[in-house]
Amino acid sequence: MFTYNGCSKTSDGIRWYYKLKLYNALRDAQKVAKATLGLDALKYKQEFLDILENKKLSTVFQPIVSLSSGEILGWEALTRGPENGYFHRPDTLFGFAEELGLLFALEKACREKAVSSIGGLDPEQKVFLNVHPRTMSDHSFVKGETLQILRSHGLTPRNIVFEITERHDIKDFTFFKQVVENYRSQGYRIAIDDVGAGFSGLQSIAEIRPDFIKIDMSLVRDIDSDYSRQSVVAALTNLADNINCKVIAEGIEAQKELNTLLLKGVHYAQGYYLARPLFPKPAVSGNIITYIRHRKITGLTSRSRYLSIGDLAVPALAVSENTSVAIVRELLDATRQSDSSLVIDKGQKTIGLVMRHNLHRILSARYGVSLYYQRPITTLMDHAPLVLESYTALELAAELAMNREQDKLYDDLVVVDTNGALVGVVSIQRLLEKLTRAQIELAKGTNPLTGLPGNLTIDEELSRRARHAPVSSIIYIDLDEFKSYNDTYGFKRGDQMIVLLSKIILHCTGKYGAEEDFVGHIGGDDLIVITLPECATQICRKIVQLFDRLVSGCFSAEDRVRKAFYGHDRFGNQEWLSLTSVTLAIVECKEQKDYGSLAETAAQLKKHVKAIPGSIFVRDRRAKN
Repeated sequence: MFTYNGCSKTSDGIRWYYKLKLYNALRDAQKVAKATLGLDALKYKQEFLDILENKKLSTVFQPIVSLSSGEILGWEALTRGPENGYFHRPDTLFGFAEELGLLFALEKACREKAVSSIGGLDPEQKVFLNVHPRTMSDHSFVKGETLQILRSHGLTPRNIVFEITERHDIKDFTFFKQVVENYRSQGYRIAIDDVGAGFSGLQSIAEIRPDFIKIDMSLVRDIDSDYSRQSVVAALTNLADNINCKVIAEGIEAQKELNTLLLKGVHYAQGYYLARPLFPKPAVSGNIITYIRHRKITGLTSRSRYLSIGDLAVPALAVSENTSVAIVRELLDATRQSDSSLVIDKGQKTIGLVMRHNLHRILSARYGVSLYYQRPITTLMDHAPLVLESYTALELAAELAMNREQDKLYDDLVVVDTNGALVGVVSIQRLLEKLTRAQIELAKGTNPLTGLPGNLTIDEELSRRARHAPVSSIIYIDLDEFKSYNDTYGFKRGDQMIVLLSKIILHCTGKYGAEEDFVGHIGGDDLIVITLPECATQICRKIVQLFDRLVSGCFSAEDRVRKAFYGHDRFGNQEWLSLTSVTLAIVECKEQKDYGSLAETAAQLKKHVKAIPGSIFVRDRRAKN
C-alpha cells in the first residue's frame, strides 16, 4: 500500500497527500523568496527525503578510553550519509536537515540506527548519542520513544549518554534543566560536547552539571607544545573534579598529545590515535592499553607527582658533526665531572653521543691519537644513543636504559623536547638516585604488606571527597576471630590471610564497582573501600561469597573438615572457634561530614553484627546525610 507520512491509498489519504505536497511546495517557494532556503536546497531536497524515508544511513563507532585503566567506557555513534553522495559528510547532512526543519526526524533515525547496530555491551558501557538542544526539548522526544527503542534491543538508559553540543546555543536554561533532570531521573547520562568550540560552554556546565565534559579537538591539537591549551584543559579538569563529573578529550592524534592529557589528569580520551571510527564497533589495541596502564602505574596521573626525565636533565655539551676528535677531547677534559658526555647535532637534531671514558679508551690504544685525532667526531661517536622526549616517565626511562647493549648500559641519556631539540643529558647515576628516592616516598604512603594506600593516602582521599561533596558509600572491612587465627597459626599465615582478603577486595571492586573507586589498608585486618551507593551492596555480596569460598585454604585439612579450629577467644578462653569470616559495614555519605564519625558509625554497626555467625555485610539505614 502506498503511504506518505501515514497517509494511505484511500480517497482521504490521496487528498491529504496532494494537499501536503502543495503545502510543501508553497512553503519552499516562500523560503526561497525570503532567502532562507537556497536553490541548492531545493535541488537536493528529494535526495535527502529519500535518505530519511528509506533510512539510507550508516553508523560508525569510535571508542572512548579510560586513561586510568585503558578500558573502554563506551563508543560515540557517528552517522554518515550514503557513500560518495552529497550527504555523506555529517555536517552537510545535519545542516541540511536543520535548514528544512527535519532535524528531529533525522536524529530519531540516527538513534534507531545506532542502538540497533551497536551490538553487545557490558552493563556499565555506554553509547554516546549526539542530540541537538532543541531536539531534547521536542515533545516527541520527551514522550519516551528512545526508551522503547532501547528496550527492543536489550539496552537500558544506563547505557546511554546524550551529547549536547556546545556549538548550538541553549535559549532557555531554566526549561532545559528541567528536561535534562527528567532524563537523569530515568538513568540517562548527560555530556556537554565540543566544550571550547561554541557558544556558552561554561554556562552550560554550570547550569546543567553534566556527567561528562567533552573537550573539543581544537583544544587538544598540539597541546603538548602549547602552554595556553594545557592551562585551559587543566582548569576544565579541575572544574570537573569539583562538580563530580568526568572529562573526555576528543581528537587525539599523537602519543605526545595523549601523554600531556595523562599528565593533566584527564579522565577519558577519544581520537584517531586510539582507534578510528568503524563498524562494527572497534576495540583499542593491546599496545595502547598496556601503555596507558604503564603510565598509570608509574605515577602519571592527577593523584601523584609526575616525575619525567626532563626534570633531571642538565645542560649538555654539543658540537656539530664536523668537529674534530681533538677539539671534542679538549672540551670533555675541561669539565670537572669524573665522567661526562658530549652530544653531536646536525641541524638541531641529535645524531650521536660521545662518553669521555669511551673516547679515552679508544685514543689510549696504540696509534689511537694518530689515527683519529684530526678526523671528525662522527668517526667515533655512538650513532644510536638512547634519545628520550622530556615527558618520558622515570620508570620507563630506567627500563629502556637497562635494556641497552652491555657496553652502553652506563652511557648518558639524551633528552629532547617534542620538536626534537636538545634539552640536556641525564646520567644513569642521577636517574637511579632520583628513582630510588621517589620509590621510598611512594612506599611511605602504602601499606608494606598489601601495597595498598595507607592511612596518609586514605586521609587525603577522604578529604578530597569531602571537599567535592560526592555521593559515596564507605565500606569498612575486617576479619572475625582474626587474632585467634593469628595466635594459633602464626603471624606469617595471618599475613597471608590479610593479603588474600586485599586481593579479593581489589578483584570485586574492580569488577563490580565504579571507575573512581578507592581501596585502602587502614592497618592490621582493617581495610576500606570508597564507592558509589549503587555499587556498594553488590561489591559486599561478592566479597563475602569469594572470601567464604577461598578462606578454607588458610586452614589445615583437619580444621577444614570440622569447619572449626582450636584457639583462644576474645576473653582468653580456649575453645573451638568457627573458621575466620569477614564483616563489612556500609556507611552512606551524601553530603560533607566528619569522616571520623563515619568510622565510628561503622564500628558500631560491626559490633552489633559480630555476634551473628559467618560472613556478613550490613548497611547503615539510619544515615540521612
